[in-house]
Amino acid sequence: MTRVNGTPRVIEGVVDIQWAPGGKRIRRVVKRSNKRITGKLPSWKMGRMLHWESKLERDALYLHEADPAVTFIREQPVRLRFMMNGELRSHVPDFYVETNGKKIFREVKTTEDAALQEIRERTDVLKQLLPIHGFEYDVITDEEIKAEPRLENAKWITRLGKDTVSLVDEESIRRKIAEKGHVKWSEVKKDCFGDYSVPKACRLILEGNLRIDINKSITGDARVSYGEKGKGGNHNG
Repeated sequence: MTRVNGTPRVIEGVVDIQWAPGGKRIRRVVKRSNKRITGKLPSWKMGRMLHWESKLERDALYLHEADPAVTFIREQPVRLRFMMNGELRSHVPDFYVETNGKKIFREVKTTEDAALQEIRERTDVLKQLLPIHGFEYDVITDEEIKAEPRLENAKWITRLGKDTVSLVDEESIRRKIAEKGHVKWSEVKKDCFGDYSVPKACRLILEGNLRIDINKSITGDARVSYGEKGKGGNHNG
């Protein structure tokens, strides 16, 4: 890789994109011998447990679970082999994500680690090389992931929204909101959607069928409106 006026210019390329077979992980994440904290997160979106290697990865998964625009998540999915600075390199991204028609290999880093020269160079190279193969590459940092109150909102909405809502209940909720365009969260807490109003609302928020601004504290005055599924309206910005 060379630089022109401080901008990286790639002169080398991706050698191989090696997918783990059968939808498995390219390397084992959760194992007893791990000294660092690892674990699994139940995914309503994928219908299985998602593995994480750090609390930061776990928190990133909560944000992905709460984003209706994200339609697919897979952890430790591939090994990328590519040339950088004249050497063959190998890299396993933390996640593969499909969102808004994009296919993204995503890495989770602390802000400090993301600023390291080697990481910055690798990020620059992969951002330029992978679109040739139909993929994108990005790095999300702790500053973005841990932004509050979005993260805590994503966590409790994901936890409460684990059960599906029947089509009958969903239509009833749609009609209720259509009467005035929105309802307040205080009304939801008072079971304006019938029994279990809060879990129902949370599930429909996760699916993108209801919208609420999770970048702000969800107080009684927070507005809940009907959404467009998959538009990611719950936490843009």
